[in-house]
Amino acid sequence: MRLVSIILPAVALCFGATTVLAATSIKEACGAGKVLSTTVIPYGDQQLTITETHCPGFEALGYNSSRSGNEKRDVQQCNENCSNSCTITATKASFPACQALTNSLASLAFQSFVMTGGTTQTFTLGGACVYTYANYDGYTYDVCYSDFANVGETTANYCIQGIGTGAGICNAPMVQYEYWAVEVSA
Repeated sequence: MRLVSIILPAVALCFGATTVLAATSIKEACGAGKVLSTTVIPYGDQQLTITETHCPGFEALGYNSSRSGNEKRDVQQCNENCSNSCTITATKASFPACQALTNSLASLAFQSFVMTGGTTQTFTLGGACVYTYANYDGYTYDVCYSDFANVGETTANYCIQGIGTGAGICNAPMVQYEYWAVEVSA
């Protein structure tokens, strides 16, 4: 399924939009990904499911070229900015489910998760709303749960609740150490 991007001039003014990833979902960009791990965290009477996937398709994007040689670096990804792009999809994410997912992630405040380069992590409380973090870079990122939750909620609020599209993606500036995106989908 091909996604259609809707980028409004107001988005650029509200969110400081600069660079936008090609109009494709993170899943499409990932290619034939391989699931590396699945973790389940109890949250009230629900379960937060986190799935990490290796994405060979990210190499084709060329962003991992910011890494040189055997250099290793963990990059903190907290309080970061990104630009929203909304997509029309056949299945629309549920805004109340996105709010519940945001709350579950925010409950992990003062914690972070590790994002190996060339991977995604998907987070869901049952599938009606999914937040996916993509690390297109060759570096490992340390991502703050609370900031990730905020980016997901902002994208869901703007694209699903506001414009009424089925999904959205928030792209980082795509400059050194900033090759990531967060997607909200069903």
